[in-house]
Amino acid sequence: ATTALGVAAQAALETAGGAPALEPAASSLLLPAQGLATKKQRELYVGNLTANAISAEGLRELFASLCAALPDHDDSRGPAVINAQLCEGGMFAFVEMQTEALASTMLRFHGLEVAGRPMKIGRPAGYLDPPHGPVPPLDVPMEVLKELGISGQVGPARVDVLGQHIDARKRRELYVGNLTAGAVSGVMLRDAITRVLAGALGGDGGGNPIVRNAEIQAGGMFAFVEFRDEPTATMALALLNGHDLCGRPLRVGRPAGYTEMGGAPEAPTAASLGAPSYIPPPPAPEVAPRPPPPIYESVEEPELLG
Repeated sequence: ATTALGVAAQAALETAGGAPALEPAASSLLLPAQGLATKKQRELYVGNLTANAISAEGLRELFASLCAALPDHDDSRGPAVINAQLCEGGMFAFVEMQTEALASTMLRFHGLEVAGRPMKIGRPAGYLDPPHGPVPPLDVPMEVLKELGISGQVGPARVDVLGQHIDARKRRELYVGNLTAGAVSGVMLRDAITRVLAGALGGDGGGNPIVRNAEIQAGGMFAFVEFRDEPTATMALALLNGHDLCGRPLRVGRPAGYTEMGGAPEAPTAASLGAPSYIPPPPAPEVAPRPPPPIYESVEEPELLG
């Protein structure tokens, strides 16, 4: 069974990219017994995915292969996975299982590595235990867990999807400082960064722009730039720091609130680059006092000679 699981999981991961998201399954696929369970009780939040690394179809097949490796799973009752929906450019997803028991069981696969990252599997926001009490999970053989390199320990009981959304944006955003105040607009900064990265990426991204947004702050002294995904932001961090713009070297770092993932080395942040939360306007230049008006002494006019 474990060999079959490894083959099935590998085949599922190879479907990554390009496959369309699944449409919600027809209601005829739901069994009468499932009427006792709400969608939230059959649904899972799957996070910490690499953007564009796996399709909705690939994710569905991955979870289906995990169910197929369970000795107590009855595949004659229909598809184990009803639907898989990717969100935020494929950085997290919602997976609806056939039954509450399968949803409870999939929690034990928290930490399974996909495309180099451990998946976070948890209950979605709004989940409530059913009135008759939590449905116990199916048995997961230890040899299956060992083959997949996971402990079987259940992850967080709830997942803050809003927090995950904010974290996802922070991971594709950069602080860009040391701008010449008043000389750089958001459009100018976006175009300049796009030109630098397009050379490294071999194109400007076409319908998927490299830079989503560039927002100038503090009267033009620094900006926050949002990229299309985290890998692009990471590349920009390496290429743009020290890059000359309007005669000044850019100071580029991660924004406040950014959290590293996967044990990557810590990158400079906006705070470490000296960006304050508020930059006061420059003091008005001192004006030298005006000198007093000259004093003209009265001079008697000379008498005209006759």
